Amino acid sequence: MGQTASTGGLDGLIDRVTASPHSNWTVEELADAANLTVRTLSRRFRKTTGTSPAGFVERVRLDAARRAILETDEPLTVIAEDAGFGSLRRMDRSFARLLGTSPSEFRQRFRS
Repeated sequence: MGQTASTGGLDGLIDRVTASPHSNWTVEELADAANLTVRTLSRRFRKTTGTSPAGFVERVRLDAARRAILETDEPLTVIAEDAGFGSLRRMDRSFARLLGTSPSEFRQRFRS
């Protein structure tokens, strides 16, 4: 029960988004999957994760893209699509906003 209290009952939804970042996770889809209204979902997400539902999905997608960039030789366009960004341009904007770098710079800097 402690885990449910700490995540506001969002465990199942968080697990689904993390397992499938490429799915179409609009706020409406998230609310439907959690069986909540958009307003209630937004309030719970902010309270339990410190971010909006859309911000959470973006972070999950960014994490998936970062892992793929570091662990594979896939082209960035494929990684962007697989991670759920839909396009390299959207992934570029997310990297710039949240990491202060581009995906290609990230790959060059951190790839072993």
